[in-house]
Amino acid sequence: MIKQVVEMKLFVEFARRLHAAHGYAGYSLVLSALRNTEYQAFEAFVTSKLRGFDAGDAVAGAANAHRGTKTVGWLAAINHDYLKKIGDQSTSRSELPMDWFWLHDYGAGVVIQAGPRPEPAPAKAPLPALLVLPNMLLQSIRTKEVGLHYASANSESRLIG
Repeated sequence: MIKQVVEMKLFVEFARRLHAAHGYAGYSLVLSALRNTEYQAFEAFVTSKLRGFDAGDAVAGAANAHRGTKTVGWLAAINHDYLKKIGDQSTSRSELPMDWFWLHDYGAGVVIQAGPRPEPAPAKAPLPALLVLPNMLLQSIRTKEVGLHYASANSESRLIG
């Protein structure tokens, strides 16, 4: 639990220092920047087993970052401009039960924390409220186009679009 508190505080501090428009944190794989296409099939496999698991090429994902956030994770930063698009801070508080979710002010916006630690859900299990509720709240500020993986070279699984 101490590790998650440190991670959350670090995320909030980075959002504050960067005056972040939006961002997210949770579970994902750290892929090699030089050989990321070699691991995309494995990443596609892992995401087929766990919901709430972030996937996709970071550079390709950033190509549309100016249009909105890519996804919602355990931690989701949204600045005041995006917050206005979903309502306001009181809308967030009314849509997200405050005994499950916490809001952390980072100056330029808020970080929504979904539970005390990230919790990916098995793909065969129902989606947990910790993933569903923030996703529903932030749906209108999510970008419609996301670069995830490149096309398959040898018919292996990939996440496209």
